[in-house]
Amino acid sequence: MKIVFNTDSDVQIGGKITKEERIEYFSLVNQLTSRNPELDYETITGRLMEYLRREAFQKVDELGYEQSKKDKMKSDLEYIFSTTDHSDTNYIGRINIVSFQIIILFTENCHPPDSVFSVNLNNEYDNYTNLREGDWKNYIVMRARYNYFKIQ
Repeated sequence: MKIVFNTDSDVQIGGKITKEERIEYFSLVNQLTSRNPELDYETITGRLMEYLRREAFQKVDELGYEQSKKDKMKSDLEYIFSTTDHSDTNYIGRINIVSFQIIILFTENCHPPDSVFSVNLNNEYDNYTNLREGDWKNYIVMRARYNYFKIQ
């Protein structure tokens, strides 16, 4: 299955990217999922990671938190990106894992860590709790968990 994004639609908005950047972003997504052996997936993934990094840092800046909390979140983001295994040729998996780490980071800082989610279907909170144990900010740790859950 191939998903094609309509980059002219006003529905596809994201962060602070311009229309031209949005067109490039969705073009990169389409290329990454195309399975075209002639494409440079490492470069495509790198460009998508640049968008991910920029958006994550911008979102932290937009939070109404004290500067010390924002600085800690930025430090955590730096750690997440610094531990990313750029030799991992599971390009989609690499983006998914880093995206998931960022989601956990924002959840940890915007949702009280010991509170249960308001909807607890299919044990989402238990799964979330298990995934955030240990060094969830470390790419290698999360890739191992990703592979473990993929097998289950």
